[in-house]
Amino acid sequence: MESLGLSPQIKWPNDVLIGGKKICGILTEMSCELDHISHIVIGIGINVNTPSFPEEIASVATSVRIELGGKHCNRKELMAAVLNAFEPLYIDFLKGGSQPEYLSICRHLSNLMGQFITYETSQGIRSAQAVDIDNMGRLIIRHEDETTEALLSGEVHILRS
Repeated sequence: MESLGLSPQIKWPNDVLIGGKKICGILTEMSCELDHISHIVIGIGINVNTPSFPEEIASVATSVRIELGGKHCNRKELMAAVLNAFEPLYIDFLKGGSQPEYLSICRHLSNLMGQFITYETSQGIRSAQAVDIDNMGRLIIRHEDETTEALLSGEVHILRS
């Protein structure tokens, strides 16, 4: 996305945003035992050449084409750019690479750090401040009473002032 002049942000845990609107979703599946990971599957869906969205989602969704001012995007070139950006990280991961580097990228591109958010629990909707992403990829939040909690997954929303 950056190679197209776009400035992506990550909405923890699995969305990519441009200008606060979702342009990409990432799905992951993992199979593991106690002592090893047998496989990980990653799926990436990118809104590429959608010229417009229905009114009910137009305020929260975008596409590469929309962000490029209506210019058609070559999907093969975009896929090549995504894979070329992903490959060195993947190779480093396979070699037992630097987890802090991946987390640093996530923290740097996160749209949540320092933001007050809402999230859903079994007790209902709660609010807190997003303060970090820990070494396990969990979102660290701080409550009003200064206690912290680690969220493993779930839908979070930035509180608008």
